[in-house]
Amino acid sequence: MAHKTQIKLFRQRLLRETPRLSSRTINEYVRIATRILECIGTDHCYTLRSESQQYVFHAVLKRLLQQKFVESEDDILVERVEAPGYARTLEEKIVLREAFDLYLAQLDQHKPKHRDVWQRSRLAYATGVRANESLHVESRMFGQLDGMWVLHLPEEITKGRKKRTTWVMPWFIEDIPHIQPSSLTVKNLCAYVRQAMDKAGYDYTFHDFRHTFATTVYQQTGDLRLTQKMLGHSDISTTQIYEHSNEIDGILHYKNVLITS
Repeated sequence: MAHKTQIKLFRQRLLRETPRLSSRTINEYVRIATRILECIGTDHCYTLRSESQQYVFHAVLKRLLQQKFVESEDDILVERVEAPGYARTLEEKIVLREAFDLYLAQLDQHKPKHRDVWQRSRLAYATGVRANESLHVESRMFGQLDGMWVLHLPEEITKGRKKRTTWVMPWFIEDIPHIQPSSLTVKNLCAYVRQAMDKAGYDYTFHDFRHTFATTVYQQTGDLRLTQKMLGHSDISTTQIYEHSNEIDGILHYKNVLITS
């Protein structure tokens, strides 16, 4: 059924079931329904920038599901943008292993894109790479240095165009032969992560995997300069947020699980 026909039926049912809605509200619902249907089956993200937008979006999506114009909420990729001025603490950005595993369980291994997101997530959690960097990493970039597995990031894929070497957590070694460049975009990768996190009941982002890795490195070494080098920060002040990570309850437990499992 063409989108135009679906939208016509959507509008008719809206008018019949909610006669008190203003024409302006109805037009807004129809506009959102059109955008949702256009996103189905594509890599296009529906961006939500406020709680009010989220409320209206879910109201419209619920109606589309009822009319069977959309089979599942998972059919549409949603990107939630945090409101300006809201700043989470470092503690709120740390993804404990239990939460990480529950998040991974939400990704369908039979879907190629979910499998790719699963691999990029594990990569970032184990090496601290940025989202954009993770899309270009491949097996040949891994190697051993002083008895440890490391990831050598060439300058052409890093932020700031500076090559760097970062540690690889031991539990990730078995993944190395399977790492190849991804066809995902950064926007879609991050949106898939948020979608799966929502299903798992968490509010973490892809970048939080990097925060978690950085916290682990600093707690293991107490060396801020080394942590800076691993992350590829040009300014040490950016890395200084991790100096107080030892004061956060539960992080040491996370550190031990991540390093040894």
